Amino acid sequence: MSADSYDQLIDRPPFVSRDSLLTFIEKINEDNLNCLSLREALLHHPLMTEYLDFIVSQMEIDPKLRALPPQYVMGERMASLVLALVNFPSMETARAAVMSLLSVPFFINNETHQVALNLKIPPFIPDPLILPFPSIWIAFEQDAFHLSDNRSVVNLVVYEISTGIILGALLDTGERVKFPAILFGEEWTPDSRSPPSSDTRFAAPRSASDGTWTDVAQYVLALLSIINSPHIDTPQHTLPRPMRRRIGKALKRESKPSKILETQIHEVVIRRSSQADRTEPSGEKIERDFRWMVRGHVRNQWYPSKKYHKQIFVPAFVKGPADKPLRPSLYRKAKES
Repeated sequence: MSADSYDQLIDRPPFVSRDSLLTFIEKINEDNLNCLSLREALLHHPLMTEYLDFIVSQMEIDPKLRALPPQYVMGERMASLVLALVNFPSMETARAAVMSLLSVPFFINNETHQVALNLKIPPFIPDPLILPFPSIWIAFEQDAFHLSDNRSVVNLVVYEISTGIILGALLDTGERVKFPAILFGEEWTPDSRSPPSSDTRFAAPRSASDGTWTDVAQYVLALLSIINSPHIDTPQHTLPRPMRRRIGKALKRESKPSKILETQIHEVVIRRSSQADRTEPSGEKIERDFRWMVRGHVRNQWYPSKKYHKQIFVPAFVKGPADKPLRPSLYRKAKES
């Protein structure tokens, strides 16, 4: 591939069709990708420059602070891939970088991340429609996980193949970590899985000391149940106008394509919900003399027209008649006692 081809690859919009993505990946696998050329194209892209300027300014305020706004997600993706191509140069790394560049970017804020960490996934049979797009790139507002040796997870990439879903993580060292696939048509249940080994589990920041580990498959499935839920919003962010203007001018000077400026970052925002009453399966209303809090949970939602179940997240909500007093949570009382 020529230098211009790498610039066009970086500028290419994410694939929203599984067949188109697989066809393109097959073509890329036939090409002799050059790690150095891909790395240089990423390193000298104006979007990367904007991201590095942001990181420098953030470190001047607090070297330990990492608070990523949605508009810098694509810059962080470039920086992560450059680090991987520098520290672990190989054809496999280059192909993984291409897959990451072609993925739809998602931004997970701190609140959504904490909810996903605490969700329990009931047994279910994964279906190809579990992913909103054939490949998604997941960035976090702050460091989401670390391994037992204190390496941090920067991003996750989740993509579909013919037999299931592939999960991968990119660490702050540039190293890629791959996890066992989640297979279509086979029941997934946390109880039937072997205990997570040291290379298939993460700890949320400040939780490793108490032995609280998160299996990556459990977490990703919880996150997908949130993304697929009708109870969330996914505002789409593009680069702020001043940043687009600066990057656009730089790309024009260098005669590089500029479609990347229109790429949309999907933020996952949990919407607050409430429900005034409850009904029996027969449709009869249950009269209550109090309101109570229902904790957030995952439900296997049946879609008759499509003949499959999809796991969706139901956020915490207040249930019961609006004019009745709120009963304290019995679960919280037991936990506090």
